[in-house]
Amino acid sequence: MAKPSIFSKEYNSHMKKRKRNRNILISSIILLVIIGLGVFKFNEKLISFSDIKMKIQSLFNKGEETLDEKNKDTEVIHPNIDEQVKEESKKDEKKILELSINGDRKLKMEYEEKDNKRTFKDIVEMPQGIYYDISPLKEFLLIIDENQNINLFNTKGEAKNITSPTYVAPNGEKFEKDTILKIYKEHIWNKDAKFISNTKVAYISNIPYFGYNLNKYIWIVDIQNNTHTTLWNSKAKDIEFLGHSDKGLEVTINGNKKYINDNGQLIN
Repeated sequence: MAKPSIFSKEYNSHMKKRKRNRNILISSIILLVIIGLGVFKFNEKLISFSDIKMKIQSLFNKGEETLDEKNKDTEVIHPNIDEQVKEESKKDEKKILELSINGDRKLKMEYEEKDNKRTFKDIVEMPQGIYYDISPLKEFLLIIDENQNINLFNTKGEAKNITSPTYVAPNGEKFEKDTILKIYKEHIWNKDAKFISNTKVAYISNIPYFGYNLNKYIWIVDIQNNTHTTLWNSKAKDIEFLGHSDKGLEVTINGNKKYINDNGQLIN
């Protein structure tokens, strides 16, 4: 084919067409070379479509195994909700000790237990006509019933009557509690007992006198040996126990504030 003159009107379009054909030819040659090399390499390694399928399947399986392992690692273990609720219920459940008063009446006392040691907390249920107090270390519960008996309970529910049933006068004459209370209905044998320490209790009484319109006295009982002692300087028509302070048990005697210390002494 004759080469067109550069002065010809068709020169530019003709040159563009030639360039395009040349590029197509070069691209075709390169593609054939690549295919040839691929076929050579394919035959050289004896790779079949079955082999390719197996390798692809193997890679897929490994991917699934890896995913399973990740799922195992990130698996959330949920606790047994029912067991957890039961444990929390046990913690919240109050521990109650039932105490027998005069055989037929019951008093319910809440307690707590720590390091195998029980301590009283507070009264949950109490019959009418009962007065009570709890020791400073919460180890004992003191109760005065309607018959003016002072009973002491420990945290196991064991009871001890620390009432002095008989008063012996200096001349040896004896006065029995139950007899005196039958004769003098308003007589105070024991009243408003309170702990002044872990081993001593203070209470109010008309003893050592019997009759009507009597003075009152503060008595101290040592719960370890059950000895009763009179505080003679507490003599008054009106005695009232209040709360505890750094000085001891606060008490008003005819309106005057006093204190009973841990040793059972009346101080200002």
